[in-house]
Amino acid sequence: MDAITQVKKEQCTGLLTSFEALSVSPCPESAKNAHSSLSSLTSPTPSRRCLPSRRRLLYVDCLNFATRFCGSTSTPGVWNITASFERVKKFVKAAERSQITLKCFLGDTAPSEEATMKFNERREKEIRSGEKRVPQGLAVLLGEMFREAGVEVYYSDNVDNDDTLASYAQHDGADVLSGDKDMFRYIGSTFVVYGNFYENEQGELRLRKKSYVKIPEEDLRRIEPLPTLKDRVSNIFGAVFKRGTVTCLTRRLSLSPHRVVTPLRRALFKSLGLTGPITEQWPEWVNNRVEWHIESDIYPETFDDEHMLGLLQRPDDAFEHFKDALLGTNDESQSPPSIEKGCTALEIEMTKVNEDIHTLKNKITSHQINAPEGEASQILHEKQGRVLDDDLRRLEKYKKSLIITEDEWNRHQFCVRSLVYELCVSRPGDHQDTLLNYWLLRESKSKKSEIV
Repeated sequence: MDAITQVKKEQCTGLLTSFEALSVSPCPESAKNAHSSLSSLTSPTPSRRCLPSRRRLLYVDCLNFATRFCGSTSTPGVWNITASFERVKKFVKAAERSQITLKCFLGDTAPSEEATMKFNERREKEIRSGEKRVPQGLAVLLGEMFREAGVEVYYSDNVDNDDTLASYAQHDGADVLSGDKDMFRYIGSTFVVYGNFYENEQGELRLRKKSYVKIPEEDLRRIEPLPTLKDRVSNIFGAVFKRGTVTCLTRRLSLSPHRVVTPLRRALFKSLGLTGPITEQWPEWVNNRVEWHIESDIYPETFDDEHMLGLLQRPDDAFEHFKDALLGTNDESQSPPSIEKGCTALEIEMTKVNEDIHTLKNKITSHQINAPEGEASQILHEKQGRVLDDDLRRLEKYKKSLIITEDEWNRHQFCVRSLVYELCVSRPGDHQDTLLNYWLLRESKSKKSEIV
């Protein structure tokens, strides 16, 4: 019995009632239905001893390779989920040709204090710089792609994803595919760490070992006992619902998509049987800076909006309901908003940026005039001057970005729609709706400029 099968049997002794809904799925077929009964989770998965002797186990840190599968926003267009799915299937087929059995691990764990700080800093930087490099719902989409391709997919539960992956790889004798240097921090580990991959001319998967990175002694850690797993993303840790940046236009449009869809999210909480108090957190652009919206004492059991509960069953209707607030228009075919077209949010933002540039230029002039004497003071003065110059360059770059491009507008539409879809497909019940299937269906009906 491999480690994952063992943990699943242990989990089946209790009933999970939080947003993660269920324990892990034992096989790709049952994993497609995230709402199957707990009794079905006892079906064994193939243990390492049952695998043909030539086969290898490879445990993959999926989010490390998100841009390999989902494309990069450095090229024109919007994310193409159909093309991304084809890349995943090609990767899985290449592994099969190479006698490699894949299992995919994705993070969905309450972060440590250090990880929380990094998460917050990255989300705040995204909003300030107007960037969103990956599609909304990435962890859900990647997991569903690999499941549909026949691969077992697991989300970390109460332990960091690196620690979870290392624990199962060590126990099962698997190798690891991860670009994260932290995979070298585990005392006594025997798994091989691969940092990259490619497919040869025969369509076989070839792995490149990751260059060894020496980890400081204080950062070394022992491998955890086998942690619990779950089969889906929850975004709720304890009683805290925490999300990040939805769109690259949060700052430029002074838009908070999570705030807009609050009624639909509360309907989801109610449908899942969650009880309060729950706290919600996400970043917004408020008063010319990033602030974290925090609302506590939310009691989903008191929510009684039957219309919203009904919209959970109809994702397209749900998006239509929120479209005006999320897009600022009821016509998705329109070109990007601009100051010339009367976009008030952009006009206000441009005024603020011009004022900030004017103030900073005056500050730089004053700094140059008041140069101090003494070598030490001059070195510090020059350093302060470089910081001011960098700040001015960033502001001027941001000012140019207030002209929203067609690609940015398409990505924005993708992300806010995906946010609504993600809430709807997370509802409980015996249904086959997935975020992946909604995008595959939509893209089959409407072809736009794409990342391929």
